Amino acid sequence: MRSILFDLDNTLTHRDKSISNYSEEFVQFYKSLFNRPVDSSWITRKILEVDNGGYGGHELRCQMLSELAMWSDVPSRRQLLDHWFSWFPSHPIPMPGMIHTLSQLKSIGFKLGVVSNGKSEVQRTKLAALGIVSLLDCIVISGDIGVKKPSSEIFKHALDKLACEPQDAIFVGDHPQNDYIASLNVGMTPIWFSGFREWPEGTEPPSQVVDSLESVLEVVQDITNQSSGTMIATEV
Repeated sequence: MRSILFDLDNTLTHRDKSISNYSEEFVQFYKSLFNRPVDSSWITRKILEVDNGGYGGHELRCQMLSELAMWSDVPSRRQLLDHWFSWFPSHPIPMPGMIHTLSQLKSIGFKLGVVSNGKSEVQRTKLAALGIVSLLDCIVISGDIGVKKPSSEIFKHALDKLACEPQDAIFVGDHPQNDYIASLNVGMTPIWFSGFREWPEGTEPPSQVVDSLESVLEVVQDITNQSSGTMIATEV
Protein backbone atom coordinates (compact mmCIF):
# COMPACT_ATOMS: atom_id res chain seq x y z
CA MET A 1 0.00 0.00 0.00
CA ARG A 2 1.29 3.43 -0.98
CA SER A 3 -1.56 5.93 -0.62
CA ILE A 4 -4.46 6.64 1.71
CA LEU A 5 -7.33 8.86 0.65
CA PHE A 6 -9.95 10.30 3.01
CA ASP A 7 -13.44 11.67 2.75
CA LEU A 8 -13.81 15.06 4.49
CA ASP A 9 -17.13 15.54 6.30
CA ASN A 10 -17.75 13.00 9.06
CA THR A 11 -14.35 11.48 8.41
CA LEU A 12 -11.74 14.20 8.98
CA THR A 13 -14.29 16.65 10.39
CA HIS A 14 -17.10 15.92 12.82
CA ARG A 15 -19.97 17.55 10.96
CA ASP A 16 -22.55 17.30 13.76
CA LYS A 17 -20.19 19.02 16.21
CA SER A 18 -19.34 21.61 13.57
CA ILE A 19 -23.06 22.33 13.19
CA SER A 20 -23.40 22.64 16.96
CA ASN A 21 -20.55 25.15 16.88
CA TYR A 22 -22.26 27.03 14.05
CA SER A 23 -25.59 27.11 15.91
CA GLU A 24 -24.02 29.03 18.77
CA GLU A 25 -22.77 31.63 16.29
CA PHE A 26 -26.17 31.67 14.56
CA VAL A 27 -28.02 32.47 17.79
CA GLN A 28 -25.58 35.23 18.69
CA PHE A 29 -25.73 36.75 15.22
CA TYR A 30 -29.52 36.75 14.88
CA LYS A 31 -30.69 37.14 18.49
CA SER A 32 -31.92 40.69 17.94
CA LEU A 33 -34.39 39.33 15.36
CA PHE A 34 -35.89 36.63 17.59
CA ASN A 35 -39.28 37.06 19.26
CA ARG A 36 -38.23 34.87 22.18
CA PRO A 37 -35.07 33.33 23.69
CA VAL A 38 -33.62 30.64 21.41
CA ASP A 39 -31.36 27.84 22.59
CA SER A 40 -28.51 26.95 20.25
CA SER A 41 -28.95 23.22 20.96
CA TRP A 42 -32.50 23.49 19.56
CA ILE A 43 -31.16 25.14 16.40
CA THR A 44 -28.58 22.33 16.15
CA ARG A 45 -31.31 19.69 16.31
CA LYS A 46 -33.39 21.46 13.68
CA ILE A 47 -30.44 21.74 11.28
CA LEU A 48 -29.45 18.11 11.82
CA GLU A 49 -32.99 17.02 10.97
CA VAL A 50 -32.48 18.24 7.40
CA ASP A 51 -28.69 18.10 7.01
CA ASN A 52 -28.33 14.39 6.23
CA GLY A 53 -24.58 14.47 6.77
CA GLY A 54 -24.15 17.29 4.28
CA TYR A 55 -26.40 15.78 1.61
CA GLY A 56 -29.59 17.59 2.64
CA GLY A 57 -28.93 20.67 0.56
CA HIS A 58 -28.50 24.33 1.43
CA GLU A 59 -31.92 25.40 0.17
CA LEU A 60 -33.71 22.93 2.44
CA ARG A 61 -31.79 24.17 5.48
CA CYS A 62 -32.47 27.83 4.69
CA GLN A 63 -36.14 27.14 4.08
CA MET A 64 -36.46 25.28 7.38
CA LEU A 65 -34.72 28.04 9.35
CA SER A 66 -36.78 30.79 7.76
CA GLU A 67 -40.02 29.00 8.68
CA LEU A 68 -39.26 28.52 12.38
CA ALA A 69 -41.68 30.33 14.71
CA MET A 70 -38.97 32.36 16.44
CA TRP A 71 -38.59 35.39 14.21
CA SER A 72 -39.87 38.89 14.74
CA ASP A 73 -38.07 39.86 11.53
CA VAL A 74 -37.28 36.93 9.21
CA PRO A 75 -34.00 37.09 7.25
CA SER A 76 -34.20 36.22 3.59
CA ARG A 77 -33.06 32.79 2.51
CA ARG A 78 -30.17 34.47 0.70
CA GLN A 79 -29.09 36.12 3.96
CA LEU A 80 -29.27 32.78 5.78
CA LEU A 81 -27.25 31.13 3.03
CA ASP A 82 -24.64 33.88 3.05
CA HIS A 83 -24.28 33.63 6.82
CA TRP A 84 -23.68 29.87 6.58
CA PHE A 85 -21.01 30.22 3.91
CA SER A 86 -19.32 33.13 5.66
CA TRP A 87 -18.90 31.21 8.92
CA PHE A 88 -19.39 27.44 8.72
CA PRO A 89 -16.53 26.43 6.37
CA SER A 90 -13.91 28.33 8.36
CA HIS A 91 -14.87 26.78 11.72
CA PRO A 92 -14.87 22.98 11.26
CA ILE A 93 -14.49 20.73 14.28
CA PRO A 94 -11.80 18.11 13.55
CA MET A 95 -12.39 14.47 14.28
CA PRO A 96 -10.50 13.43 17.44
CA GLY A 97 -6.97 12.27 16.60
CA MET A 98 -6.98 13.83 13.13
CA ILE A 99 -3.55 15.48 13.22
CA HIS A 100 -1.95 12.54 15.02
CA THR A 101 -3.33 9.99 12.57
CA LEU A 102 -2.37 11.90 9.44
CA SER A 103 1.06 12.75 10.79
CA GLN A 104 1.77 9.14 11.70
CA LEU A 105 0.67 7.86 8.30
CA LYS A 106 2.77 10.52 6.58
CA SER A 107 5.81 9.71 8.72
CA ILE A 108 5.78 6.06 7.68
CA GLY A 109 5.73 6.90 4.00
CA PHE A 110 2.12 7.04 2.86
CA LYS A 111 0.95 9.60 0.36
CA LEU A 112 -2.23 11.21 1.67
CA GLY A 113 -5.17 12.82 -0.05
CA VAL A 114 -8.76 13.99 0.29
CA VAL A 115 -11.61 13.21 -2.09
CA SER A 116 -14.76 15.14 -1.27
CA ASN A 117 -18.03 16.18 -2.81
CA GLY A 118 -18.95 19.84 -2.49
CA LYS A 119 -18.05 23.32 -3.59
CA SER A 120 -14.33 23.83 -4.04
CA GLU A 121 -14.06 27.04 -2.04
CA VAL A 122 -16.07 25.62 0.86
CA GLN A 123 -14.18 22.35 1.17
CA ARG A 124 -10.76 23.95 0.68
CA THR A 125 -11.60 26.53 3.35
CA LYS A 126 -12.37 23.67 5.74
CA LEU A 127 -9.07 21.97 4.96
CA ALA A 128 -7.15 25.20 5.49
CA ALA A 129 -8.93 25.79 8.80
CA LEU A 130 -8.09 22.24 9.91
CA GLY A 131 -4.40 22.99 9.29
CA ILE A 132 -3.72 19.82 7.31
CA VAL A 133 -3.09 21.05 3.77
CA SER A 134 0.68 20.61 4.18
CA LEU A 135 0.12 16.92 5.04
CA LEU A 136 -1.84 16.22 1.86
CA ASP A 137 -0.36 15.16 -1.46
CA CYS A 138 -3.61 15.68 -3.34
CA ILE A 139 -6.97 17.35 -2.85
CA VAL A 140 -9.79 16.45 -5.21
CA ILE A 141 -13.11 18.27 -4.82
CA SER A 142 -16.10 17.48 -7.00
CA GLY A 143 -16.72 21.19 -7.57
CA ASP A 144 -13.33 21.49 -9.26
CA ILE A 145 -13.75 18.67 -11.75
CA GLY A 146 -17.51 18.40 -12.31
CA VAL A 147 -17.71 14.78 -11.16
CA LYS A 148 -18.74 13.62 -7.71
CA LYS A 149 -18.79 10.46 -5.66
CA PRO A 150 -19.89 7.72 -6.18
CA SER A 151 -18.60 8.14 -9.76
CA SER A 152 -15.44 6.14 -10.34
CA GLU A 153 -13.96 9.10 -12.21
CA ILE A 154 -13.36 11.20 -9.10
CA PHE A 155 -11.40 8.37 -7.47
CA LYS A 156 -9.42 7.74 -10.65
CA HIS A 157 -8.63 11.45 -10.85
CA ALA A 158 -7.13 11.37 -7.36
CA LEU A 159 -5.18 8.18 -8.07
CA ASP A 160 -3.74 9.73 -11.23
CA LYS A 161 -2.59 12.77 -9.25
CA LEU A 162 -0.83 10.42 -6.81
CA ALA A 163 0.56 8.22 -9.61
CA CYS A 164 -0.92 5.31 -7.69
CA GLU A 165 -2.67 2.15 -8.87
CA PRO A 166 -6.04 1.38 -7.23
CA GLN A 167 -4.75 -1.81 -5.61
CA ASP A 168 -2.08 0.23 -3.83
CA ALA A 169 -4.55 2.70 -2.28
CA ILE A 170 -6.86 2.75 0.74
CA PHE A 171 -9.97 4.90 1.02
CA VAL A 172 -11.51 5.95 4.36
CA GLY A 173 -15.02 7.39 4.51
CA ASP A 174 -18.36 7.28 6.30
CA HIS A 175 -20.81 6.90 3.42
CA PRO A 176 -21.53 3.24 2.59
CA GLN A 177 -22.26 3.84 -1.10
CA ASN A 178 -20.31 7.00 -1.98
CA ASP A 179 -17.17 6.09 -0.06
CA TYR A 180 -16.89 2.40 0.75
CA ILE A 181 -18.66 0.64 -2.13
CA ALA A 182 -17.62 3.21 -4.74
CA SER A 183 -13.91 3.00 -3.89
CA LEU A 184 -14.14 -0.80 -3.68
CA ASN A 185 -15.59 -0.86 -7.19
CA VAL A 186 -12.58 1.13 -8.42
CA GLY A 187 -10.24 -1.50 -6.96
CA MET A 188 -9.14 0.34 -3.84
CA THR A 189 -9.19 -1.11 -0.32
CA PRO A 190 -11.97 0.68 1.56
CA ILE A 191 -12.34 1.32 5.28
CA TRP A 192 -15.78 2.27 6.54
CA PHE A 193 -15.94 4.98 9.23
CA SER A 194 -18.96 3.82 11.21
CA GLY A 195 -21.20 5.77 13.56
CA PHE A 196 -22.68 8.32 11.17
CA ARG A 197 -24.73 6.29 8.70
CA GLU A 198 -26.51 2.97 8.83
CA TRP A 199 -25.06 0.23 6.68
CA PRO A 200 -27.73 -0.55 4.04
CA GLU A 201 -29.70 -3.75 4.55
CA GLY A 202 -29.09 -6.44 1.96
CA THR A 203 -25.60 -5.15 1.22
CA GLU A 204 -22.54 -7.26 1.97
CA PRO A 205 -21.07 -5.96 5.24
CA PRO A 206 -17.76 -4.08 5.13
CA SER A 207 -14.53 -6.00 5.64
CA GLN A 208 -12.74 -3.14 7.37
CA VAL A 209 -14.50 -0.90 9.90
CA VAL A 210 -13.27 1.85 12.24
CA ASP A 211 -15.13 4.04 14.71
CA SER A 212 -12.37 6.60 15.18
CA LEU A 213 -9.58 8.08 13.10
CA GLU A 214 -6.87 6.72 15.35
CA SER A 215 -8.25 3.21 14.74
CA VAL A 216 -7.23 3.72 11.10
CA LEU A 217 -3.59 3.28 12.10
CA GLU A 218 -4.15 -0.26 13.35
CA VAL A 219 -6.37 -1.25 10.44
CA VAL A 220 -3.89 0.14 7.91
CA GLN A 221 -1.14 -1.85 9.55
CA ASP A 222 -3.23 -5.03 9.30
CA ILE A 223 -4.05 -4.36 5.64
CA THR A 224 -0.41 -3.63 4.81
CA ASN A 225 0.78 -6.77 6.61
CA GLN A 226 -1.70 -8.86 4.66
CA SER A 227 -0.65 -7.37 1.33
CA SER A 228 3.12 -7.30 1.84
CA GLY A 229 3.87 -9.59 4.76
CA THR A 230 5.89 -6.84 6.41
CA MET A 231 5.30 -5.00 9.65
CA ILE A 232 4.85 -1.25 9.79
CA ALA A 233 5.68 0.35 13.11
CA THR A 234 3.05 2.88 14.14
CA GLU A 235 2.73 4.85 17.30
CA VAL A 236 -0.85 4.04 18.22
